[in-house]
Amino acid sequence: MPENETAESVDEILTLKVPHSDISRFDKSGLLKELTKAQEPAKDTALNPVKRFVASTIGIFFIMVGLIGLFGNDQLLISVLCIFFGILVTFTFIAKPEMQKKRESAAKKNPGGTEVSMIFNKHNIVMRSPYNELKKDWSELIQHKKTKKGMHFNFSDGIEAWLPLTSFYGDELKTLTSLLQDKKN
Repeated sequence: MPENETAESVDEILTLKVPHSDISRFDKSGLLKELTKAQEPAKDTALNPVKRFVASTIGIFFIMVGLIGLFGNDQLLISVLCIFFGILVTFTFIAKPEMQKKRESAAKKNPGGTEVSMIFNKHNIVMRSPYNELKKDWSELIQHKKTKKGMHFNFSDGIEAWLPLTSFYGDELKTLTSLLQDKKN
């Protein structure tokens, strides 16, 4: 077995990537909408302007002290530590909250454009987006239909997932149909 394979990837039989708007096209339950909702942050990352100014000033101060010490004849270790601490403070209190804010706003603007992976493995079916994950056991799959334009799946909790034919490459459709036949029997 290759070293880079994990236990999960060994069980993985088929992975299909589909836009959320396609997979949830026929879902009337609304449960597939949960895949595109960004999870709430554990803590409020927004800083008020005064705290933001103080954090950025401290970060820039330590970076400048470190650079002055680095180019002067002062101790090298203290200069490197000052630069590291300045970058750490600036990243933690300024850059990281901004990156989170941009990521969340992008998810709110375009929830239909989010790409969802539908993973079929030996034990369950996993629908995964960058924000959430939905696992369904094979026993929860009530019905599957192959149509002219794709595959339609009905689950016991009312979720209806649809995979268009454009999401299949090569022999993936044959692999999926044989897997569904094996699980049906």
